[in-house]
Order: sequence, then C-alpha cells, then structure tokens
Amino acid sequence: MKIYYFFIILLLSENISFSQNNFAIEEIKISEQIWMKFNLNVAHFKNGEPIEQAETKAEWKKLNEEKKSAWCYYENNSKNPNLYGKLYNWYAVNDPRGLAPEGWHVPTDNEWSELTKNSGGQEMSGQFLKSISDWERNGNGTNYYNFSIFPAGDCSRFMNFNGIGEYTYFWTSSEEYIYYGWTRYFNYSNPITTRILIDKQFGCSVRCVKNF
Repeated sequence: MKIYYFFIILLLSENISFSQNNFAIEEIKISEQIWMKFNLNVAHFKNGEPIEQAETKAEWKKLNEEKKSAWCYYENNSKNPNLYGKLYNWYAVNDPRGLAPEGWHVPTDNEWSELTKNSGGQEMSGQFLKSISDWERNGNGTNYYNFSIFPAGDCSRFMNFNGIGEYTYFWTSSEEYIYYGWTRYFNYSNPITTRILIDKQFGCSVRCVKNF
C-alpha cells in the first residue's frame, strides 16, 4: 500500500508543484513556452514578504497613489479563487521582490505575443485559450490548449469592479509611458486576443511563464 501511494505522488509531482505560498502550479506547454494553467493567486512575494491586500476603496487608492504593490479579490469576495485568482495592480507585477514564484516570471509583452501567435493568431487564439464554461452569452471558448482562461473581470483605479463573466485582462511586465502597462484582453463576444494599454492602478489577473 505504501508503494502504491508513493507511485501516485510521483505521478502528480511531474505536473504539479507548489510555490512558497502553497500555490499549486500546473504547467501547460504551448510550442516552446511553459505557462501556468491557472491565474496567479499568491499573497506573498518570492522573498516571503506579504503583498498588501486592499479591502476598501481608500486602501486601494492610497497604495496606488504611493505606487505600492496591492492585490484584491473581485468585489472583495474570495469566491472561486482557484479559477479567478487575485487581481493585482501593476506595481505588484513590477515589484523587485518578485511576484512570480521561484522559477517563473510575469511574461513580457513579447512573450504574450508569442503565445498569441502559437495558439491561433490574434484573430482566433482567444477562442482556443478561453475556458469551456463561465463566459456569458455563449461566449465560451474551446480550451483547445487547456489554458483555461476564465472571465475574471477587473478592478478600476477607484476600486469599481466590472466584467466578471464577460471579460478579463492579463498584465504583462512591459510598461508604456509613466502611467500604463501592456495587457492582453479577452471578451465573451469574440475569439480575438487584444493587446491593450491599461492604467497601472487597475487590478488585473496575472498568468506566469516558466524561466528557461
């Protein structure tokens, strides 16, 4: 019986690992890139220091104005954190303490472009990357690559929550000007992966890619 249990654990360990936050990491390989299957859901940086959670509009505003890292749950409700993960401002994404677990990093704009190219191109990759459930108005994808993008919505700079069930944004680590960062946007209404700039004070999802 002990040998049987050891064999099961060995099989699981080939596909799933755990970060210092006890965040389970399941890997998906698309072309030469290895991505996390689910949105990031960590509350500590790589060095173990906590990322501040904002639970009120005042807290979110203060942390953003001070250009400090912050995260929140959609509508401050931890429902389905395994599917939707946390929403992070861009200052958390770019914090030198490291938002991504050991061995991983927040993808650059170019790395997201590579994923888009290798999963159907801009016009169709959204359809192949989106999950087969939770998208409103028949907006589900085929999840062909098992990437499982769920419509997590976003958090505005004023901590207004919008879009759950309809759309989601993913941060890249690439910025533009002083106030904006590049993201990738997925919507229920079309199969497109959209490259778009977002205010750094917004809360968006994060999906990490493995270091080479």
